[in-house]
Order: sequence, then C-alpha cells, then structure tokens
Amino acid sequence: MFIIPIVYSLDIFSGEVSNRTIHLLFKIPVKRWMIFFSKYLVSAAGIILIFLISGILMELMTQGREARIFFLFETNLLFGFSGLTLFTWFCAFGCQNRSEAGSLVAMFAVFIGWGIVLLWSGLCEVTWAERFVPYSLLLTDITEISLAGIVFSQILASIAVLAVACFRYVSIRRYL
Repeated sequence: MFIIPIVYSLDIFSGEVSNRTIHLLFKIPVKRWMIFFSKYLVSAAGIILIFLISGILMELMTQGREARIFFLFETNLLFGFSGLTLFTWFCAFGCQNRSEAGSLVAMFAVFIGWGIVLLWSGLCEVTWAERFVPYSLLLTDITEISLAGIVFSQILASIAVLAVACFRYVSIRRYL
C-alpha cells in the first residue's frame, strides 16, 4: 500500500526533472496545469486499477473460504483509497525537487509526519485531527469517527493539496 504511491510519484515528477525530460513537456503548447493534472489522473487511475484488480483476484481465489465474502475486496479498496491519498500528498512534496533522492526524503518525512500527527491526536484526544490523516481510513474500527466523515475530510484535504502541488509544478522556473 505504501510502496506503489512512492514509486508513482517519484517517477512522474522528480524523475522527469532529474532526467531533464521535463524540457520536452514544457515546450508543448499546453498549459502546465493541464500537464500536471493529466499526469496525476493517469497515475491515480493506475493506482486504483492495481488495488481494484488485486481485490477482485483475491476474492476469486478465496471464494469466501479464508474470510467472509467481499472482506478482502473491501479491504483492498480501503488500502487503495489510502494509497491514493498518500500519492496525492507525495505529489505535493515531490513535484518540484530536482532529484529523486530529495523527493524520496520529502515523501518519507510526510509519511512519518502523518504518523506523528495520528499518534498525537490519539494520545491527546484531538479527534478532529484524526480525520485528515491518510491512515485514519485504516483505523475506522478503532476511532469513533464515521467512515463518511473521514472520506469527506480526506477529499477536502486532497483537493487543497492538489492545488498546492499544481501551483508548485506550474511555478517551476527555467532553471532546467
């Protein structure tokens, strides 16, 4: 669940900057925000397909023997949505780095930072902060927050993060 978003976000943004192929994209007479969102949507569709197909295959292989029917499919979709949320956050921090190593460090900082926020919100009983943590979807049985509230908060946070990532991508200077 955590490796797929990292690999996708490393390659689509900072990989092009480090390979210097971003010159070719910026020479195309298309607005930069359209380039950003098309790259994001194609990668997001790839992430969704990976988790969707693996969930279907798991259900077909187990046929209700290993777990209740549709449990593995639902769990895979939950992991896929969490992976997509992490991918969105990784895009914001990885779209302007010049190297893949710098982008990877930023992504692990985001990953660990959200773990600290989740730990802090659980220890200090600050329930509103738990809604915005990408891992909170996986902990819906433990937290007292409804799944619909978490999904709504995640969608709002993802829209804000995508706006920041798009702004950072569009504002890449001609240092390339």
